[in-house]
Amino acid sequence: MQLPRHHTLPVNHLAAVFNKTTATYKFYWFISLLELLVERGNTRIPIRDILIRMICNSWYPVNYFKVSFGFFDMLGKNIQEIMQITEAGRDIPKLDLFEMLLNSGNNNVNALISHFDKQVPYRFLSPWFPSKSNKDIVELSNHFANDCLYRIIHTRPKTIEINKKWINYLLRNYRILIDFCYWNLTLYLQDKNPNVPDIPNKLIKPMERSPLTRQRKFWRGFLDERRMESEQVFCIYTATPLGAGNFAVEHFIPYSFVSHDLLWNLVPVDPAINASKSNKLPVLEQHLDSFSSCSRWACRLLIKRTPTTSCLKITCTWEMAFRTWCICRRPISGCATTSCCRRWYRLPKTWGLSIGWRNRWVIEDVVKISDNENISGHSVQSFRNIVYNRFRNNVCNQFRNKVYN
Repeated sequence: MQLPRHHTLPVNHLAAVFNKTTATYKFYWFISLLELLVERGNTRIPIRDILIRMICNSWYPVNYFKVSFGFFDMLGKNIQEIMQITEAGRDIPKLDLFEMLLNSGNNNVNALISHFDKQVPYRFLSPWFPSKSNKDIVELSNHFANDCLYRIIHTRPKTIEINKKWINYLLRNYRILIDFCYWNLTLYLQDKNPNVPDIPNKLIKPMERSPLTRQRKFWRGFLDERRMESEQVFCIYTATPLGAGNFAVEHFIPYSFVSHDLLWNLVPVDPAINASKSNKLPVLEQHLDSFSSCSRWACRLLIKRTPTTSCLKITCTWEMAFRTWCICRRPISGCATTSCCRRWYRLPKTWGLSIGWRNRWVIEDVVKISDNENISGHSVQSFRNIVYNRFRNNVCNQFRNKVYN
């Protein structure tokens, strides 16, 4: 992606700003500068306002999706510290966060913000003034030498003033310039997060999460189908019986990592569990087999309803993950679903998400088969049924009492 050309302005210098970047500062600096220019219509912008807007623009990918900005990038680290000090929510509205930081009287917060004041405004102009010190850049930019984008004014508060020659170009191409920054930012972050999926959709907070209407409709049909076959479906976390009108759709691997609502990662659960699990990773050894078993039957229903390639219209990834299992009838421990989930599980585990979530009312000892019970004659499925029956008889009543009383 290239910047729009101009017959007099040195657009090549602006493009060179983003060559061989080692941190996210320049991307977020330019994005924030453009936003404040358009919002306020004023060519003079306090540097502190731009730095605060940088934090607001990068707040969501750092705190919600936990995207890494790189080892040497202090923006993500300072944002995490600001979140701890202010106790602001990870999904706080952008404008509310901006006002809170703008009016903050906390010295620690202000120090974390002003940390970027020492280099970012000056280094951004380095293509116009190569090999120059910060002091030289201030002096040269004050005369808009080399048609630089802005000048730095050392007043209180420290301010930048955008070169009038650039105003029309910036306003006319505002959307293209923003997209150019996010395109190059995506390439940079993908290099720093090679195993993280869907980086572009993790950079900007969506106005609203898509409702799981279609997915819920599918799982309701699945529960009805199992009921007609005289088979009861249980929550994989609590073993509570699920009905067509009494279930919630839950992401097994948290949405904050996968950033999608594909069916292969969704499962019907007890409504009371969905909120408590939040974006934590479940205990894989305890829940993966149950998740795979539920998904196996759901995939069979999917293939039954929409045979052959029409499955791909619903979800290619899910259909391909389970088709091998459904056709070959492999044991759960060796199915493609289990292997796929184990690979996905390892990535967010090393990525910073909370791990080891379990239902707090589940006592692990209850679901263990005692040593003196002979299980050698049981199949894998019947053994799992024994465990489930033991689990339901001893735990579910206690669970319902604590939730509903």
